[in-house]
Amino acid sequence: MLRIMIWAVPVSLACLAAPISAQTASAAQDLPDTTATYARLHLTWRAPYGMPRATDTLSFACGNTTRLDTLFMSFEPTSASTSFTGFTAALWIKPLAGDSLSSIWDGIGLTDLPLWMKIDLSPDSATGCPTPLRVYGAGGAACHHTPDGDRIIRMVRAVAYADSVPLEAGKSYGLAQFLIRQPERSAGCSQPVCIQWLEANIGSLAGRFRTIRPQGVGVVLNPVPGGATCFGTEAHGEASGARSSAPHAAPQPKNKKKSG
Repeated sequence: MLRIMIWAVPVSLACLAAPISAQTASAAQDLPDTTATYARLHLTWRAPYGMPRATDTLSFACGNTTRLDTLFMSFEPTSASTSFTGFTAALWIKPLAGDSLSSIWDGIGLTDLPLWMKIDLSPDSATGCPTPLRVYGAGGAACHHTPDGDRIIRMVRAVAYADSVPLEAGKSYGLAQFLIRQPERSAGCSQPVCIQWLEANIGSLAGRFRTIRPQGVGVVLNPVPGGATCFGTEAHGEASGARSSAPHAAPQPKNKKKSG
């Protein structure tokens, strides 16, 4: 399968610059799905959700720049659909409460991903989680800074209706994967970080373009054993799948301290 890698470069697509809730308010025309009525979203390290190696925790081997890890974004529609034309999605990257993201999360440009991270919008069917799109279409990703110093990664992928494909109910499909090359050893390399799936807008599910806001679906980078957690529960580790707890509130700037 042809695999198309996109290094983090500024993307001019409007949906990557505007707040994601504003992009789809008129298209969805209903309340966001927070109860997995139309689809279940999954975020896992190393393998797609449901596969033997899938885990919700990962620890960097700081300085080992030859090591490559993967963050998988996948979903399961709860009912069959006659056409899938694309999606937008947003991931929230934040430290534990009271901390601030390290400078290793900075890209070269204001909307660039870190140099050690790139996005692949053509999930490999060999993982057992095939892409729901049969042609590449148009797509891209951008990373934005929040006022509190967190990061929001927004992405989009779309094809023409003539290139759409049907979806099977209960089948896992890969939307994107992030390839993570271990960064150089630095003060911020081992910082605990929470990566939460904020929202996805998928077209179409049950005949319409749906906005899905999962509750507490995320993964942990550099977890602290027995310490503070990201989503109100301890990390589960190998083959844990997605979380189901409520999202963790964003820390306030006045309580933050700077990390490396």
